[in-house]
Amino acid sequence: GISDDVEGNLIVNVPGGRFVKSGGSVPIVSRRNKLVHCGVSALFSPSSTWIVDGQPYEGRDAIAQCARSLLADGAQVRVVMRRSFSDLEDTNWCVAEWAFRTQTGDQVGAQATNENACREVEQAVLVHVRDEDGKIDLMRTHNDSLRRCATELNAPLRPEHRSATYPTPAQPMSKADILALQHRHVMQGWRLGDANQVCSCHAPDTVILNAWEVVQGHAEIRTSAAQYIANFADTHIEVHRIVYDGQNIAVNQTWSCTNRLTGKRAGDQDLIIGVVQDGQIHYWREYFDPNQSAQTLSQTHFGVLQRS
Repeated sequence: GISDDVEGNLIVNVPGGRFVKSGGSVPIVSRRNKLVHCGVSALFSPSSTWIVDGQPYEGRDAIAQCARSLLADGAQVRVVMRRSFSDLEDTNWCVAEWAFRTQTGDQVGAQATNENACREVEQAVLVHVRDEDGKIDLMRTHNDSLRRCATELNAPLRPEHRSATYPTPAQPMSKADILALQHRHVMQGWRLGDANQVCSCHAPDTVILNAWEVVQGHAEIRTSAAQYIANFADTHIEVHRIVYDGQNIAVNQTWSCTNRLTGKRAGDQDLIIGVVQDGQIHYWREYFDPNQSAQTLSQTHFGVLQRS
């Protein structure tokens, strides 16, 4: 049957032994259940890897220790799903975007008088699941750390810059086509400061959302491309994984560049969630750790506007 928002069961000591894949044909229903002492690490295979903002944790023991450290002061945790999808060619590769909310014991007591008593960070997650037992053998979690906010545990998701609907593509793109599009987008566009090349990869109403700014439409892309080439050199990307369901896309890549002002060179571990169809990008959200990046807010177009 279908459960609604008032179910609210208390679920205790579930070992958490199998990961359930979801997507367009497997919807996720939020029942506001509360899980206590449930074995999250048991979802992982014994030799699995969990990578959080570029930091790897190898094996169940390290994963369990990482989970405990993340949740040490979290009396309650809620994951609010924004979207999920799996790859057309290999459904064992799955992607999700969600809001990860934690509420400490002190915040629980303050909930009645303070509606903003919960911490939230939006995350992008890439998962590979084994066929034989449904356990995770690789998981990547990327935080949008600069947009952390205070909210309440049961609050609706924040509005996003992504359109609620997109037209159905004429036909799915191949992985080779997507890889070629991304290389043209970056290596012939952003790397060289060629705004025409960047714009040719994007639909006219496109949205790019990175750690610092929201870029909307071709005019803002042109300004941002000029700002980028003025501040960063020797850009290179290495694409590690593409997950594509016919419209939604995730790209795991390393974006490397050198800051012309500071001389710092760094490689951002990116997980990009977007929409591509008919050879163009319609939406492009980049999750990476800005603290490890050679790029800075002050050197973006919108960072310049904030200073002026």
